[in-house]
Amino acid sequence: MTKAYLSLILLGNVLLLHIATAIYCDGAMTDAAGSGASDVVAVRQNDGSIHSTPFHLQIGRFSSFFSYWFRRPGLSVQIVINGKRGPMDLKVSEMGATCFERSSPDHSETWTPSEWDQVELSSGENNASYRIPSLRIEISFQVYLYKQEDKLVISDVDGTITESDLEGQIFSQLGRSVHYFDVIPLFKAIRMRGYKIIYLTARSIAQDETTRYYLFNKLGLLGLPKGPLLMSPKPAAETLYESTVGTPRYTKASNLNDLLNLFNNKDNVVKGAYGNVQSDSEAYQDVGISKSLIYLIEYGNLRREDRTDEVSSYHNEIRKLDETYPKLG
Repeated sequence: MTKAYLSLILLGNVLLLHIATAIYCDGAMTDAAGSGASDVVAVRQNDGSIHSTPFHLQIGRFSSFFSYWFRRPGLSVQIVINGKRGPMDLKVSEMGATCFERSSPDHSETWTPSEWDQVELSSGENNASYRIPSLRIEISFQVYLYKQEDKLVISDVDGTITESDLEGQIFSQLGRSVHYFDVIPLFKAIRMRGYKIIYLTARSIAQDETTRYYLFNKLGLLGLPKGPLLMSPKPAAETLYESTVGTPRYTKASNLNDLLNLFNNKDNVVKGAYGNVQSDSEAYQDVGISKSLIYLIEYGNLRREDRTDEVSSYHNEIRKLDETYPKLG
């Protein structure tokens, strides 16, 4: 066999590897205009290893002067957690989505357990950021380290914490408080009893800065507890279409599935799930959450999905905390 023939075989294998990796990297149908990121939840397994939700990040064309004028595909994205750079960089794809370049789709959006072993994490919240020095881009997010024994409460944002989907999407972006008054003391009391609050939204990760500011700065001053913010990994144009023409049900269910699969007993980890429309309830049920744990709010009236004829409120639920959310040891 000639050297030229061997070289062609080697080149072909390299090209196939590159093409396969690129396929695993691209998921968006439209080019991302803005940049943003979801938070990451990491859970320690029984053997001591760490598994996590995906590193959902997009690098938009209009994020900076440099991202507009220079090509994004193939650029490396550094992941910095607690001030230290992580063991493997992400790569930017053609549409602005990101992934890890691997020879198979496994762990294309997450670090492997051996890679997580090289990261120093504290229990609970850890400060993190994505950095692309050549584009002068830095995007902040949080990594939350949880235990197998932790119990979760899931909450939608728009129409559930805010008084309506429209007000949440528009007025909260302008800094106006449009939240249900009693949702903050309820969630604060739930958190003080030992439960972890997970914020789930159909908003695009391109809206991460304004969403985090509204939840954790503006409402945080009033007592809304911090927790992971899980957003749609799709560009804003796609999430707008989902919210108006389609349904965000499947994107929300996918994010929840990534989260719950980190727990050995995923059928018993969620102790409450709040939403405001039927697609929220459907997304919760899609991942195995019982109707008896799902609450939908509409015009201030709170109904449990297995008792739709009974009307409650956030205020009334505060009085029933011993029954609904007993203190965790």
